[in-house]
Amino acid sequence: MFKKIFPTLMFTLLTFNSYALQEYAAPFSSVNSAKCLQEMPTLLEISKFSNNFLHRGNKEVAINGFKFRNESETSSRLFRSLTRSYVLKKLDKHEDFSHLIKAAKNCDSIRCALNELFKGQEMVYKTIYLSEKYGLNTSPYRNNDAALLNLKQMNAILKGINLIPSHFPRLWKSKRLVRHIKEDIGYGHVGMIFANASIELYTPWDRELDKDGKAYTLFHEIGHNLAYFYNLNYSSFWWDMSGWIDHPMGWRYNRDEMVSTYGQTNPGEDAAESIAAYRLNPINLKRVSPKKYAFIRDYIYLGQEYLSSSSCGHTPVKDYLNKVINKASKNCSETSCVIKNIRQSITKDNRFPLFNKAKDDFFEVFL
Repeated sequence: MFKKIFPTLMFTLLTFNSYALQEYAAPFSSVNSAKCLQEMPTLLEISKFSNNFLHRGNKEVAINGFKFRNESETSSRLFRSLTRSYVLKKLDKHEDFSHLIKAAKNCDSIRCALNELFKGQEMVYKTIYLSEKYGLNTSPYRNNDAALLNLKQMNAILKGINLIPSHFPRLWKSKRLVRHIKEDIGYGHVGMIFANASIELYTPWDRELDKDGKAYTLFHEIGHNLAYFYNLNYSSFWWDMSGWIDHPMGWRYNRDEMVSTYGQTNPGEDAAESIAAYRLNPINLKRVSPKKYAFIRDYIYLGQEYLSSSSCGHTPVKDYLNKVINKASKNCSETSCVIKNIRQSITKDNRFPLFNKAKDDFFEVFL
């Protein structure tokens, strides 16, 4: 039986103060210097994107205790995605939220209500941008135990999310990404926990890290979620790459295959750190573990490499996968049928056999 793994990004106080850049897969500053970085979207670009989901219509709608006039199906769907009735009922008694909810209920438009709930238009736009472009839901009115983000926190999140490659499809439908509302979580006797793979950001993430550290931490947690598609925490083929053994006295592994000391915690942290290293410190990952580098190149980043700027936009494995999916979709209307055909093609072709280790969720994001 495997040990239950709780993926978190945790720093001991001594390590954070003295050796943080050596403990992790890449320096925090690498979020600014990695190859193939996309430009951060401007507020104008974010607002143009987000306004597409706020169009008015001719419908009167009642959603989770709010009543609106002249709304569209698109704006109504958006409001439903950012709110949940039982969460709103709980927050209606919370001193940080009750006045915001009361003000929002005086609005007759969804745009007005969101401006009240999220304390301004800029936060609304950025919340919608994360939700609709990436499927990452930061709304405290949807997620239990979530604090309302401020602009500084939101901008750090956007910086971390901007590291997700542009050739990826939208990976999630409504993935939780929140700062936990309880201020005392994250501080302990021996260290600090900044975040976990759920993705919950704790108080030390906000108080102890600069913007680069916040972005790196978030991308590390994204790495856990990318690893989920192959269940790397528990996959024998991943364990074999580092010699992981679940020993009664603690994890055993091959130190020479590790990209960071934090990655030595367990197979899950090994995966998240290796995925972060591939994006932010690829030369070191390739030197330390060519096997991990090749797996992550083909099956996580779909062929895109980050060793030099000349490789930006070159995604041969994604091109291959798209051809397989297009062929598999020709005679199928149901998702299960398409995925079955995809797996059969991969088995027959055998160029990238480990795609058959992926969960169905992985293929669904391409359909």
